[in-house]
Amino acid sequence: LHNIRRLLDVDADSTTIDTQLIYSGLNPAQITPGIRIPGIWDTFEAGCRAILGQQISVTAAINLVATLVATLGQPMSPEQPSHSMLSRYFPTPTAVENSDLSFLRMPNSRRETLRRFAVFYAQQPTVDPDDWLSLKGIGPWTVAYANLRGQSQADIWLSSDLVIKKQLLVHNIDADKARPWRSYLTFTLWSLAQ
Repeated sequence: LHNIRRLLDVDADSTTIDTQLIYSGLNPAQITPGIRIPGIWDTFEAGCRAILGQQISVTAAINLVATLVATLGQPMSPEQPSHSMLSRYFPTPTAVENSDLSFLRMPNSRRETLRRFAVFYAQQPTVDPDDWLSLKGIGPWTVAYANLRGQSQADIWLSSDLVIKKQLLVHNIDADKARPWRSYLTFTLWSLAQ
């Protein structure tokens, strides 16, 4: 139940968060009332999504995740042999580790990062995402994204994110004034970019 509540961010105090976002410089019309952090079921999945999303568009990242799940994820039931992302579980670290990942259209260096991450996670599944920085190809953005989505931390500010940088050129925002709710500011700025 705790993970489901975290995943859906049901305990968010929308009034307090909205007030803090306005204080940071957002116009009330730019805020989605009741905004939630869309969580990811576990930290391994969040880490994979972050690695797959490095330095590419959101659409391209979603396509890579869908391909990974369709290719390596197990069907939810024997009656559903479909390769659809919606009918399969997210792949296990072992499945990712044992694949050559050649089906993913991305640089080989990122495939190797994904494989190293799977090996690392299989050996230490409860490890703190901050420990991933020791892995070649994983930097602060990847760790911050995993903390944001995989652990639903409320005060993650992805200042190095390309979309966030572009949004800061358009909106006069002081991210420090959004503390301790900068994750919601991140999602708000991402949504304003669409």
